[in-house]
Amino acid sequence: PLGYTNLPPVAVAAQDVLFGTGPLNVQFTGSNSTDPENAPLTYLWDFGDGGTSTSANPSHLFTAMPGVPTAYTVTLTVRDDQNQPNATTLLVNVNNTPPQAAISSFPDGQLYPVGVDTTFVLQADVDDAESSDGQLDFAWQTVLHHDNHSHPETVDTSATSSTVISGVGCYGVDYHYEVILTVTDPGGLSTTVVHQLLPHCTAIAPTPVILASVFQGMVPFNSALDGSQSLDNGSIVSYQWDFGDGTTATGPVVNNTFTETGEYQVKLTVTDNDGLSATTKAIFRGFNLDPPQCVGASGSVLREYWNGVMGTAISNLLSDADYPDSPSGTTYPTSIRGPLNNGNNYGTRIRGYIIPATTGDHTFNLTSDDAGVFYLSPNAEPVLKQLTCEVPGYSGDTEYGKYPSQQSGNVALVAGKYYYFEVLMKEGSGADHVTVRWTQPDNPVLTVIGGSNVARWVDCKPNISLRVALDGAFDPSTGLMRDDLRAADLIPLQEPYSAMGFAQAGGGGGETVAPALLDQTGKNAVVDWVLVELRNKNLPAQLAATKAALLQRDGDVVGTDGHTKLLFDLPTNDYQVAVRHRNHLGAMTASPVAINENGILVDFTDPLLTAYGTAARKQVLPANMTLWPGNAVLDGKLKYTGMNNDRDPILQLIGSSVPTAQAAGYLKEDHNLDGVVRYTGPSNDRDLILLNIGGADPLAERTEQLP
Repeated sequence: PLGYTNLPPVAVAAQDVLFGTGPLNVQFTGSNSTDPENAPLTYLWDFGDGGTSTSANPSHLFTAMPGVPTAYTVTLTVRDDQNQPNATTLLVNVNNTPPQAAISSFPDGQLYPVGVDTTFVLQADVDDAESSDGQLDFAWQTVLHHDNHSHPETVDTSATSSTVISGVGCYGVDYHYEVILTVTDPGGLSTTVVHQLLPHCTAIAPTPVILASVFQGMVPFNSALDGSQSLDNGSIVSYQWDFGDGTTATGPVVNNTFTETGEYQVKLTVTDNDGLSATTKAIFRGFNLDPPQCVGASGSVLREYWNGVMGTAISNLLSDADYPDSPSGTTYPTSIRGPLNNGNNYGTRIRGYIIPATTGDHTFNLTSDDAGVFYLSPNAEPVLKQLTCEVPGYSGDTEYGKYPSQQSGNVALVAGKYYYFEVLMKEGSGADHVTVRWTQPDNPVLTVIGGSNVARWVDCKPNISLRVALDGAFDPSTGLMRDDLRAADLIPLQEPYSAMGFAQAGGGGGETVAPALLDQTGKNAVVDWVLVELRNKNLPAQLAATKAALLQRDGDVVGTDGHTKLLFDLPTNDYQVAVRHRNHLGAMTASPVAINENGILVDFTDPLLTAYGTAARKQVLPANMTLWPGNAVLDGKLKYTGMNNDRDPILQLIGSSVPTAQAAGYLKEDHNLDGVVRYTGPSNDRDLILLNIGGADPLAERTEQLP
């Protein structure tokens, strides 16, 4: 009929036997073939050995030479009443069997670690009775299953290979892998083996997360610390807080008041229902009203400007390639006021310190053209600066109330203290100006902040901040070091290293400390003097500069001025950083560190810091490394016995005839830094030597890892 299309039939063939020893009788079925129009079908079987059949479901006897594997391709062709054909094929193997295969490189159901990539070797034990391994075809395929869909990888035809498994899975999401091996012999017989790889969810330690309402502030300040966002594949059953000052707490959400200045290394350890634990840390900082460590001349401020910056928004200045390190020029105004009508398409930063003459509430007002912002810190630290006034568009020079954000509220200031400020202004075109004015407790009229109340910002010299812990004084139960030497008034006011023969360079040596700094208690109490070294980046055995400094209980190293920034009279460059102690083995960074006016923290207590050499530090807690104690001879080695050992000086000091005797003082034989040298008994200094060379072999040695 017109428009009628006859579709071809669909050939469907099956066999009851795939392989066997000849002669092999095989029953075939073709009657499951169909025609779209339900027309009657005719059948033609070609058995591949010259034999044929027109039966729908014939049987056929296949023969082959005894012991010779022979494959026959059987073809079924069906036709409908319009002679439309369709064909399909089957394979019969006489005197042949399929390969035997078993994946041997990992078991079915093998667990893989979550969160990291893992390489699995693909290897199998394969045997074929009729074919050698070289005659077999291999097909490896890795398939990632994710929920209800899959991601197959490319087939690998090597006999032995490998696959990389991404550590995905767990946390309520279904992930797993299948590794599929198909081995095929020359006759086309194949065997397929499937092994599953499953995520090792019960071996995943929890992931601790610290959130807080405040991470820094003027001491004392309170912060709500929240660990409830910590993650685990199961459930977290324990939250343990260490506030870095010897105090602790438990629970997912806790409050803590930080009372001392400096850094707090706050740690949170969470434990899950499988007993697995993990620790993270966050830095909290306490500040006070101390003057800045580095300050410029009084009576003026620093003004920097960047020309050729288009736009009128502050963001245009902040995103400029030359900001902040490459200004077009610098001036030193004697008030917080920029020039009038200076130019077009430029940006300005003015900064320094405001020094009020009167204690009490002050208010501030900003005028600028175009946009401007004024930041003020509650002390001398730029890191604490807060947005105080803002002109989002532009204002006239004396237009004080165009925007509510131009005017601050009351700000309490203390007479004679330093308060960091920063002004940013972005000019497009037309008139331009920027001025900060204030009211004072004894003068309610807005006036320009003038030279009698300001000091200039200046960059510090190249500097570093350092953290280190001495094992002899370290208390694992608190995470702090003991300050027994300070408490016993044994720490000398002048550094001890020059007199002990330690090399000095770059102006180092002879540093002294005021007694008041040694009176401080708490986490910032002084433990002992340490020697900080900057070394040549290409020749690390060569000293570039040294500085004796003071180690605090929490691991901070401060200068004799009490500041954590250690300033060096050196050009900006990369240096190796080392820290030494009078009876602990020193340590050095494995790679040079960039040292400039911006400063950098080098934390020798952190296991993630790579130190020079092998086992240069001792791990005492999962997140704490210390220097090795016990070097009484000062030869860079820990030795318990033999020539120049570190044990004999202890006995000689106390008098070798009475081993239970003691000697008090600031002594290099005092390895645990408690102010008393003991050869035997509790808290003796001898055992530390043996323990730190390994504890088993008294002939062992430990060598300081310095070039």
